[in-house]
Amino acid sequence: IGAYLDSQLFSGRDSLLIAKYLGVDTTMQRDFYTIAADNIIKIGNTEVDVETIAANMASDSLKDWAGPPASYVFFILRADALDVTYGTPEGFKKLGIPYMAQIKPDKPW
Repeated sequence: IGAYLDSQLFSGRDSLLIAKYLGVDTTMQRDFYTIAADNIIKIGNTEVDVETIAANMASDSLKDWAGPPASYVFFILRADALDVTYGTPEGFKKLGIPYMAQIKPDKPW
């Protein structure tokens, strides 16, 4: 997902990140994702279990979280990860459903 985020954060108005569709202006996306990453790194230094971190983000029960609500960030990051995993012809194939994009993208994202 890191390569996808990097690619999209430098795409400007053409960004496909879900944050764009949820009201995060494309000019603010880098700041949004940087704040999210800083929080997750800080939490990762105290909690080692990824499932616990995800559950605590989803329920807004993290101490010292700064910026947009953790549940909002979790929702956005999860949606971005799902786009990377299943939003391609290969992803659709893994799900066993036909890929029927109206306009097939030039590259995976």
